[in-house]
Amino acid sequence: MIALAGVAETYQSADIQSQVTGQILSVNFDDGQEVKTGDLLYEIDSCPFQNQLQQAQANLLSDTYNLEDAIKEEARYRALYEEKAVSEEQYLQMLTNMNMLRATVERDKAIIADANLQIEYSKIVAPFDVKLSESNVDIGDLVSPDFVRLVTINTSSPIYVSFSIPEKYLDRINKSQKSNDLALTVRTVSDQEIKDGEIVFVDNSIDPNSGTIKVKATLPNQNEILWPGQCVRVSLTIYIEQAALIVPSKAMQTNDQGPYIFVVDQDNKAVVKNIDIVFSNDDFIVIKSGIDEGETVITNGQLWLSNGAEVSVREE
Repeated sequence: MIALAGVAETYQSADIQSQVTGQILSVNFDDGQEVKTGDLLYEIDSCPFQNQLQQAQANLLSDTYNLEDAIKEEARYRALYEEKAVSEEQYLQMLTNMNMLRATVERDKAIIADANLQIEYSKIVAPFDVKLSESNVDIGDLVSPDFVRLVTINTSSPIYVSFSIPEKYLDRINKSQKSNDLALTVRTVSDQEIKDGEIVFVDNSIDPNSGTIKVKATLPNQNEILWPGQCVRVSLTIYIEQAALIVPSKAMQTNDQGPYIFVVDQDNKAVVKNIDIVFSNDDFIVIKSGIDEGETVITNGQLWLSNGAEVSVREE
């Protein structure tokens, strides 16, 4: 198991801003409330946009009638031009008038679409299931797209936890993820625990200053045990080979041949055992080979021992 310090982060977060300029008519939530996707948060006065829409609709109606007349006139002038009854200049002028009216109709349609969009933007809704912060505006306030934010929204579940892992554990964690043998648990300072964490992000480089790599995990948080910004303790249980043995880290020493430990034989003498380590941390080491299950490992006083020295065994 690896013990690490982490910080809870929101899974989804956004600052809600107004996309139109206008006066706040209603605030439809309480500070800190949880809302569902599509719930109305704010309503902005849409009267100016309604007026713009009505004017554009009236213009479209008038310009459409004029265009229909121009289309008929263009057809009539074309026939006259083919019979040499009108000049080319007269026909081209009529054709130009018709095309200008067609462009005017398209402009009217664009103004109507924009007005409808402004009316839609006048109702600000929750983009997903969220928990709201304190509102920064009240009824009657004038807002605009330049206004920093109306309210901040965060999801409460699931939640991210970010932490950094020493580079020496990276290979073991990668193996544990591939074999589905990695267990991640988070505990708060008040000893509340959340299990079933899943690593979803491992950074693509190691910080040369700290020798660590940033990792992010998701955890279920239906009971809102964790809050964004909260400091937590992360426990990672990683892959351990089935035939491996675990001994305290303080038992291990190193020499030219690599890591070794002392064990006690049947004659109460210290015996050096060179070991093959697959994992280690400050608390324990995982040994793949070099000792047998049931052997007595020396964990105190081994700095002054030599191979074959007599020892006095005291059970811990």
